[in-house]
Amino acid sequence: MSERLVDEVFDNQGYQAVDPNILGVPGSQGFDNVLIKRDASGTIEDVIINESKQLNSSSAGFQMGSAQGNGISNCNNCVQMSDDWINDVLSRMENSGQANKVSLAQELQAFGEQNFSLTVSGVDRLTGELNIISINNF
Repeated sequence: MSERLVDEVFDNQGYQAVDPNILGVPGSQGFDNVLIKRDASGTIEDVIINESKQLNSSSAGFQMGSAQGNGISNCNNCVQMSDDWINDVLSRMENSGQANKVSLAQELQAFGEQNFSLTVSGVDRLTGELNIISINNF
């Protein structure tokens, strides 16, 4: 549910959500949302990568998982949304052999990971409020 809400919020700000079927990667822990804003000529202006999490009721915060190498992923204790984890997901997309995933991975790599806007989101089950937090300085 959180993923769809994030898509809707950013759609209202001019971003186009990448189809979740394109985001699925071999292994686990791929991107939950990728939202792309383009100019009139189709050039990427901004990329948001979002991780959806359950809110931690005890601290009202989010907790990132660690990806484990599993023969498909090369991450070994890579924290979700870290540079290593993002590079691993892009690599798995590029090596998937599926043209739409390969094309997206190459386009995102050309835009440059350092230019991505990183967010984490979650719905507060008590209030129903969607929380989106920038984690670029995580």
